[in-house]
Amino acid sequence: MKMLLLFVGCFCSEILVQAQSPRDTIHTDFVLYEKRTSFQNNLLNQTITKTFQLNLDSNTESNYREACWAISQFLLRSNQIELGFSKLFSNYNTLETNSKRALLEAVYATYPAEYKLQIQQLITKEIHPKLFSMQALYLYRTDASLANIQYLLQTISSRFLSDTSLPILKTLANYLTNHTAQIKQATPSLVTLFKYQKNTAQKTIYSFQVGQSGF
Repeated sequence: MKMLLLFVGCFCSEILVQAQSPRDTIHTDFVLYEKRTSFQNNLLNQTITKTFQLNLDSNTESNYREACWAISQFLLRSNQIELGFSKLFSNYNTLETNSKRALLEAVYATYPAEYKLQIQQLITKEIHPKLFSMQALYLYRTDASLANIQYLLQTISSRFLSDTSLPILKTLANYLTNHTAQIKQATPSLVTLFKYQKNTAQKTIYSFQVGQSGF
């Protein structure tokens, strides 16, 4: 009986081994690279390039907005994207708020300094607190001088007289005022980080990431 059970066990194990595909056929760097390349090419050629070849109007604005979302998510840069951005900046005043935000997010994510002039022109007339804050952060990143910080802080006070208490404007002002000093401070060690969480009895979720994940 024991021999029969042993035989059956060995037979089933052999079937499982044969049924399981080799690891290399399931997951390989070549497949990952091929998939990524195919996806990115399709994204650029279908979703973005074809969209930015269309005239920008009320019928195509949502397509432009979705293209900007894709650019932000996948951090894409190309000549076609720059042409699309040019159309969006030229028609900025006619865009819906969500489209303006999508453009600013895409520019901030992929062109950290190249659109400084365009953003400088926008911020002189921007009255939407969220969009103003996004423009201010872009300009601060390109120029963290005291003169530029003072200009941005003064613009907040003069432009939004009745709205300076808005959380987003208060946070922006605090960031502009203190960020330079904060970045000069040493990053706390992991031990200090975990001790703080323990002492405050707070439940905290940590996410540790590497620069290149390979996916």
